[in-house]
Amino acid sequence: MIRRDHPPPLPAFCIALAVLLLTPVPGQAQPEGGEAPGRAAVQEALDRYMEGLIAQDAGRIPLATGVIFAEPDGSAETTREGIGEVVPLERQTVDSIRVHHTIIDGEWGCELTDYFWSDGPKMPIALCLRVRDGKITEIRPYFDRTLFGD
Repeated sequence: MIRRDHPPPLPAFCIALAVLLLTPVPGQAQPEGGEAPGRAAVQEALDRYMEGLIAQDAGRIPLATGVIFAEPDGSAETTREGIGEVVPLERQTVDSIRVHHTIIDGEWGCELTDYFWSDGPKMPIALCLRVRDGKITEIRPYFDRTLFGD
């Protein structure tokens, strides 16, 4: 289940954080061109990504060939299979996702969320996606890896 809250206006800190998170990593390969999408296309990609995670169905997620999956530690994979490792991990433990804020700027969408685990705790995650031609070309989830024992 994805629940969207309509909280008070976004604090300046959150806006600054989103700008920082949406800045590409220097030297990182960029996906091939394509048209920058409208707001609705970016929102659709964000929704389908989270729905695919909860349902453990990567087929629901509109991935571009050569999608970049960037880890919070700065490492990145350019592979379509990268998402396959994430979907089962998320599905085993996530009951629902609450979206607090959505920021869409051009081809980038970022949602500040809480993932609710089946054993009770929640995990704040900033999910940033780059979308071109209706396909996700870059996935950047930012979260505290210590919750996984890393």
